[in-house]
Amino acid sequence: MENFQTNFNSNTTSANEALKSLGSLFKTEKTKLQEIRTGLKTDHESFQATISSQFSQLKDKLVKESTLKDSLALKSEEAKVLSTNLDASEKQLRITGRRDRDGRTYNLPTASEVSALIVGDICDSVENRDIVFQTNSGFLQRISELHPSYLPLQYPLLFPYGDEGYIVDILHRGVTSTTNSKRAKCTMREFFAFRIQDMDHSFSLILNSKRLFQLFLVDAYTMIESERLYYIRRQQYVLRCESYENLCNKKAQGTTNISNVVQRVILPSSFTGGARYMLQNYLDAMPPCKWFGYPDFFITFTCNPK
Repeated sequence: MENFQTNFNSNTTSANEALKSLGSLFKTEKTKLQEIRTGLKTDHESFQATISSQFSQLKDKLVKESTLKDSLALKSEEAKVLSTNLDASEKQLRITGRRDRDGRTYNLPTASEVSALIVGDICDSVENRDIVFQTNSGFLQRISELHPSYLPLQYPLLFPYGDEGYIVDILHRGVTSTTNSKRAKCTMREFFAFRIQDMDHSFSLILNSKRLFQLFLVDAYTMIESERLYYIRRQQYVLRCESYENLCNKKAQGTTNISNVVQRVILPSSFTGGARYMLQNYLDAMPPCKWFGYPDFFITFTCNPK
């Protein structure tokens, strides 16, 4: 009897544990089923919201297109009535694929260019250029553009260390005497050409100054041209031989005061842009044309400023 009771109690305990396990299993499956239903419901609601939003956008788009179509149809009817009343003839518009001339021929000059405005004679700028600077003592002093301090004072951003500008009669490097060399002195053009040269071993502040570099170039060109013209004017007795003949002709005509005779400055053929320079180039170009014939092509080279 005791053995039976013991076995019954153990079996009862095992059955209860099994039922507990089954109960938790059923609860877990039910919870999962509820979660799946909830997820499906949420997805369905979001899908319905997306469909409603897209349908609303499509409806608005169709309404706008319908309104535009009605407006175009109305304008078309009005145009037909107007053309009937005016008895207008039919016009045609054709787009040709080729054209004989460049379409940019008559375009406006919209590209920016650098120019210089020089008042008076350029050869007089060496003597009459108004350059005034203030000394350390407070006094004003008028100097020439050939003064060594002109460039560093005029362009302090380009010469931050106060480098001297062009100096008259400066010698080339390695030249100690002017008697043994024909071109021993450095000209102003050579000086500025050296200053604006792009060198690999050093950074050029002048070349990277943008608009200030353009201003510096205009000033340098004015100085070079004025110096060349000033030299030509001072060397007229060497460059020309008609002065004495002109004076003799005036005296033969009965002119008593020969000092009133205007003295012309004649530019040599070496001066770029002068009348004799252009004439010499023309005469140099004629012999090849006479031998080989006139050129068939007129080739021009242009530079895009942009």
